[in-house]
Amino acid sequence: MLNIPELKALLNISDTKIAEDILLSSNKLTIDKSTLVLSEGENVRQIPLVVSGVIKVYTTYEDRDLLLYYIEKGQSCIMSVNAILNNENSKVNAVCETDVTALLLPAKSLKQLYSNYPDFHSLILSWYNSRYLELLHTIQHLIFDKLDIRVLEHLKTKQKVLQQEVLKITHQQIAQELGTVREVISRVLKKLENQGEIKLTKNGIIILHR
Repeated sequence: MLNIPELKALLNISDTKIAEDILLSSNKLTIDKSTLVLSEGENVRQIPLVVSGVIKVYTTYEDRDLLLYYIEKGQSCIMSVNAILNNENSKVNAVCETDVTALLLPAKSLKQLYSNYPDFHSLILSWYNSRYLELLHTIQHLIFDKLDIRVLEHLKTKQKVLQQEVLKITHQQIAQELGTVREVISRVLKKLENQGEIKLTKNGIIILHR
């Protein structure tokens, strides 16, 4: 279990009482890679405070997925926070991109912390701001960028998050995360390889220019 100094460093908070309350009310859990931890329409009972690993958050429309953001170490799911604070069901899906260790903070405890501690309120606002900028960036890519640029940026982001020299991802996975089809992605990846941006191997994708 984390101790108070470790939790304060993880969340970048200075208030010891907030850290104490989080540790008292949360449970530490290790979740296997590929585990679906939240579905659209589900009642959100808790939020994850990620200690290690990566969670992928995405939405689904007409049987197509669209990646929204990743939750990394020291972060949480702001869409789940929003659902809890507004007494709404989840509007997103979340799946473990890697094995994940997280503190699971119950909805009731989140509301109490949000109401009782201005510093925790500020922490939530910082999460909102970070995700807002990420989603704005995603929207700009969708509207203005060609698919090959979107695919390359997606691969670079994924490599940074997963810290893999050879990115182990299938063409189908890329298509799902970008809301398109595998055949289109395969053509784009071949184009990027011909341009010298990536190298396609049996083990995965190598990004040549970062």
